[in-house]
Amino acid sequence: MSFWRAVLAAFIGGLLAIVFALAWRASKETGKSIPASIPDIPAEAQRLAADVRHRAAETAGDVKQRAATAVDDVKSRASTAADDVKQRAAAAAEGVKVRTTEAVNAGWETIRDKEAALKDRIVGHGTAAESGAAEVAEQA
Repeated sequence: MSFWRAVLAAFIGGLLAIVFALAWRASKETGKSIPASIPDIPAEAQRLAADVRHRAAETAGDVKQRAATAVDDVKSRASTAADDVKQRAAAAAEGVKVRTTEAVNAGWETIRDKEAALKDRIVGHGTAAESGAAEVAEQA
């Protein structure tokens, strides 16, 4: 039973504190004493609630504006990063293309050199069989 009395006393104390705070605020605005400001408490409570709603609306608007700015910033950074990736990919593809072309050209050059060497062997010494026999004879 004493627990419920303590809860009730705390609740009543809180209500009285709210009433006193509202009366004190009304007395500061009107210049009346605190007891004379008690009839102004409902109007002061309505003004306080309106002020809280107004501040909440301002804060929500500010949050929306900041969120929109942050989203725009993220979109801008993402676009910049995408453009950078495209440029790097194009540069890498060009590098691969150049290296592939160089490798193919080097391969073709090697094939041409071997063809020329084979042609010189054939034309210079007759047939391939004869040139092979001549080389064996030279070595012996």
